Amino acid sequence: MSDIKREHNLFAMLMILLAVLCVIDISTPAFAERAKNTSLYSEYENKEIKGVELDGRGILERIDKDVCVIADVLRPFARFVSYYSAQDGSVIYRSKFTPGTFVGYRINAKREIIELYLFGE
Repeated sequence: MSDIKREHNLFAMLMILLAVLCVIDISTPAFAERAKNTSLYSEYENKEIKGVELDGRGILERIDKDVCVIADVLRPFARFVSYYSAQDGSVIYRSKFTPGTFVGYRINAKREIIELYLFGE
């Protein structure tokens, strides 16, 4: 009987610990960043770019020399990539693309990014 009671108490303590960790997680700056990204996504997910059909869009999480991460998916860059403003289609510098921004992209047959569009510039 005491073993069952001990296991029940251990389970209750683990559940309390889990609840506390969840509260800590949603109060961190990371949660605020996720909430901001969610509002960015809802703001730009249906925006169209005149004359351009995008293959995908999402939050840019990382950008390196040869790859980037958009919406939790690692995407390689083609040898030559063009960078555009989604607002007016003008060519912009790659340095404008920073983690946390909303982007759209077009890919080639090898599934490499050939064009990257920045929303909300």
